[in-house]
Amino acid sequence: MIKGIKDAQFIEEFLMLHRNEVYRQSDLLRLIDWKISLKLNNINQYDILFEDHYLQSFRIKICCNELPTCANLKKRKPDLYDENWRCNFCKIEEETFDHFWKCSKIQNVVQDILKRLKIFLVKIIQEYSRDDIDTQELKGKINEFGMWDIGCLYDFTFLMKNQVSCQLIELLRCYKITEEKLLYKVLKQITGGVLLEFKVLIWEPRNELQIKEEKRCGISGKDKKAKSHSKRTEVGVKDVGCNILESNWNKWNDLAFHRGGH
Repeated sequence: MIKGIKDAQFIEEFLMLHRNEVYRQSDLLRLIDWKISLKLNNINQYDILFEDHYLQSFRIKICCNELPTCANLKKRKPDLYDENWRCNFCKIEEETFDHFWKCSKIQNVVQDILKRLKIFLVKIIQEYSRDDIDTQELKGKINEFGMWDIGCLYDFTFLMKNQVSCQLIELLRCYKITEEKLLYKVLKQITGGVLLEFKVLIWEPRNELQIKEEKRCGISGKDKKAKSHSKRTEVGVKDVGCNILESNWNKWNDLAFHRGGH
C-alpha cells in the first residue's frame, strides 16, 4: 500500500516537471500508442547491449530535454554562456532540440533524414510483412502520415524518444506485422535508425562547431566541469547527473508500463 502511494507520487512529481510538460497535452497523448511505446522503452532498458548504452543515454537526454544545447547551457552555466550564444549552424535562433529541425542552414540534412526514413519504412515493411505488397500503395500510405510535417503536434522526431504513433502501429498491423517479438524488433530498428541519423548527421557536427566556438571564447574543459556560482543561474535549474536522469526516466517508464500505459 505504502509503496503504491509512493510510486504514484513519483509518477505525478515526474510528470509535473517543466521538461515533461509535453506529457500533459491531452491532444498529443491520444496520438501516441503509450502501451507499446513504454514497453519499447522497457525492452531497451533491460535488453540493451553494452555498446548501445551511450545511444540509450543520448535518447534519454532528448526525452528529458537535457541535451547540452546552447539554450540549456545558458541556463546551467550563465557565467560561461551569455545571451549571445545561438544555434551553431545559423547563428541567429535559440539553439534547442526543436530548432535543429527547422534551422535554415541544415534543411538539406533534415530533408535527407526524412527521405531515408520513408525509404526505410517501405523496406522494413516489405521485409517482414507476410503479405504481397503493392509498393506504390505502401509508399502512398507512408507519405500520408502527419508526422512528416515538422513542428506539428506529433512529428517524426518523437520516434527518437521511442514514442510511436498509433498511425504507425496501425500501418504495421495492416501489413500483418503483429506478432509481438517481430513488432518490437521492427520498431527498435525504426526508432534506433532515426536516433542514430540525428546523432551522426546533426548532433556530432554541431558539437564540432561548439568546441571551436568555446576555444575561441577561451572556455576550457575544466571551466565546463566546474560548478557554476553565477547569481544569474535560473531558479530550479540543475545540471542533472546522467545516472540520476537515467534512473528517474527508467523508473517512470517501468511504473507507467506496469500500470497499463495510462
